[in-house]
Amino acid sequence: MSDPVYDVDLEIPADLGVNRLDRVLEKLVPGRTKSQLQKLVRKGNVKLDKQRVVRSNVKVRVGQRLRVQFGDGQAKPKDLSHGVRVIHSDEHLAVLDKPCGLLVHATERLVGGETFADAAEHLLGPLPTTYGAERPGIVHRLDRHTSGLLVVARDEETFHALKELFKRGQVEKRYLALVSGSPPPDEFSCNLPIGPQPKQPDRQMAEPPTGGKRASTHFRVLERLGDLSLIECAIDTGRRHQIRVHLFEHGLQVVGEGLYRVKDAPKLPEGCPRIGRQALHAAGLAFQHPATGEDCSFRSEPRAEISAALDWLRG
Repeated sequence: MSDPVYDVDLEIPADLGVNRLDRVLEKLVPGRTKSQLQKLVRKGNVKLDKQRVVRSNVKVRVGQRLRVQFGDGQAKPKDLSHGVRVIHSDEHLAVLDKPCGLLVHATERLVGGETFADAAEHLLGPLPTTYGAERPGIVHRLDRHTSGLLVVARDEETFHALKELFKRGQVEKRYLALVSGSPPPDEFSCNLPIGPQPKQPDRQMAEPPTGGKRASTHFRVLERLGDLSLIECAIDTGRRHQIRVHLFEHGLQVVGEGLYRVKDAPKLPEGCPRIGRQALHAAGLAFQHPATGEDCSFRSEPRAEISAALDWLRG
C-alpha cells in the first residue's frame, strides 16, 4: 500500500513557539528519520500556509498551517543516480559528472523533482548540510543545462576548505563550448563585470547599471569547424552565466543557447545531429586536495549529444 497523499495537516502548536522547520518536523512527524524529513523539504513536499518551502532552517511560527506530502502513489524511478557519474571518490570528497537538465539543488523558485543533490546522496551516502538540507555537500554549481564536473564535500571540514579554495581562486575550472561563429584570434579574454539585467531576472549582462561583480574568462580556440568553433573556456571567477555572457560580448553564441542569442548566428549544418541543449560542458577541474595536499586534476569528455555533433562536423 502506498503512503497517503497527505499524512500531516495541522497548525503549529503553541508549545513549539518560534522554531526551525527541521526541528518542528522532528517533533510533529514521528517514524521518519531526520534525513528523510530533509529530503521531503528539498523536494518541495512541505508547505507552510500553502506555500512550498525548500529550506529546512526557515523559522516557523505558532498558528502556521503545516502540510507534509509523503507520496503520490507513483513508482519511484529505478535509476536514482539520474545519469550522474562518479569520477573520483575518497573519504573527504567526490568529483561527480552531472548530465544536462539536472538542477543542482532545489531553490525557492524551482522545487519538486529530482536534483543533482539527491543523486549525490544516493551515490555517496549522507553529506554535510552546512548550507542547509537542500544543498548537501554542494560547494559550487553549474547551470541546469550545463553538464560536467562538480566537486562535492563529504564532511564539514572539507566543505569549508573547498569553499575557501574557490573563494581564493585556487580551483582551476575549464569548460568546452561549441559556439556559432569563428573568433578572429586563437586566444582572447573578457574581463567585463557581470550582474543581473534590469527587469529580466533570468538574464545576466556585462557592465550592468549596478556595476556588477568582477568576472574574468579566458578563451582558446581548439578547432574551427566551418561556421562553428570548439572553444576551451577557463574562468577565474564563477559568476552566473559568465561564459555565455562573455562570449555574447564577443559576438559568439553557444550552440543551443536560449538566453544570449546573437543575431544571424550560424546554425548547425543540415544533416548534423541535433544537440537539443546548450553545448557547454565543464570538462576540467583541478585543485589541491584539502586533506592530503595532493594536486588533483580531473577531466570529463563531452556527453554523447555534443560528441555526436562534433564527430559529424569533423567528418
